[in-house]
Amino acid sequence: MLHEIGVESYDVLINTTRGQVAPAFPSNHFNHAILAIRLPETVSDRSLYAVVTDPRLGRLLLFDPTNAFVPLGYLPSHLQDSYALVSTPDGGELIQTPLLPPPTNRLLRTAKLSLGPTGSLSGEIQELRWGGPAAVSREEFLELAPAKRVKLLEDFLADSLTNFTLTSASVENLEKYDENLTVDYKFSAEGYAKTLGNLLVVRPRIVGAKGPHLLDILAGKPGKPRQYPIQFGEATRQDDMFDITVPSGYVVDELPNPVKLESPYGLYQSETRVTGDTLHYKRTYEIKDILIPKSELSNAQSFFLKIAADERSSVVLRRAN
Repeated sequence: MLHEIGVESYDVLINTTRGQVAPAFPSNHFNHAILAIRLPETVSDRSLYAVVTDPRLGRLLLFDPTNAFVPLGYLPSHLQDSYALVSTPDGGELIQTPLLPPPTNRLLRTAKLSLGPTGSLSGEIQELRWGGPAAVSREEFLELAPAKRVKLLEDFLADSLTNFTLTSASVENLEKYDENLTVDYKFSAEGYAKTLGNLLVVRPRIVGAKGPHLLDILAGKPGKPRQYPIQFGEATRQDDMFDITVPSGYVVDELPNPVKLESPYGLYQSETRVTGDTLHYKRTYEIKDILIPKSELSNAQSFFLKIAADERSSVVLRRAN
């Protein structure tokens, strides 16, 4: 079809598991086929992220037409940073597929919430997803009947909240693959903040724990420390911005300290501040390099332990009168 409109393309053999093919030794571990589209010189690649430049073939846009959830210009995360064999009339050529940078795989979560004097929490959260996070969520939603999709959000909230009620939810652009996926939901949670006399203790990180499962992986088994590297699915950037209105008559007594962590593979920073009667919680979580080598496992464990500790930190509110 591309040939009919004057655009050349080539079959590409690849393995759906990263690392199965390497140029250092003979390999025929190919189990999947995608496409390399030779971009004409007149076509800009500004919004096409899965592009490699080959000395002989020029600019090649890698595209998996068998994946119903990843739009043109992206590449499924499990096919990134891997080796693939491009089949041309002049023979095969092994190329390395690109690792898409963190900003192309984004999750932006914002919230407007209100805290009651008894510790109840209610409000609305909006999520904007694009790139990898959008593709994963689209697949999860579209593989379920519409009536069952709400359970995905309930299971997500249950990871961070107890005694909550999901009051409404909506998903936009679910089948508009070239647009951002938007998920909006409202909920209420009784007893979210803990009452201690005239104090309310509230965790400003409402939802969205980052990598608690990684701590289990990094720890290994009892008496058997992990001996292998860790590999993330993709590079990504994820931001949370939560505004929480405190109840009338309460003032902030204590705020968590700001946190900033940097490593060769990731970045994490968070800050909680107060303006008037509103708590502003903001944090950024970024995976820059998808591989944590064995030599870095102990440092990685410390990195994610500090993230987990920050996620549990609390704001203390005091009743002023």
